[in-house]
Amino acid sequence: MEATQYRTTHIHLAAALLTMGLELTDLEKDPNRNLSIFVFKPMDSIDRASVDFWADRLLLDPLDYFHNLRTLKNRIAELRNAK
Repeated sequence: MEATQYRTTHIHLAAALLTMGLELTDLEKDPNRNLSIFVFKPMDSIDRASVDFWADRLLLDPLDYFHNLRTLKNRIAELRNAK
């Protein structure tokens, strides 16, 4: 059975997952709300990473995190402008 993709609308969590080396496979726009959906490749470590993010237990390089956050914001802007 194929694992389902991990999806989140939280940009800061998505930036943290990218900084940890997890693969973003898609960025979708929610048609019913003004939200972007970040879709990650399924991995065994992704649920644990999410729990650690919300528990404030992740140790990430701040410059890498900031770079990934800025990259995600740029991709959201591109998605919104590609009407």
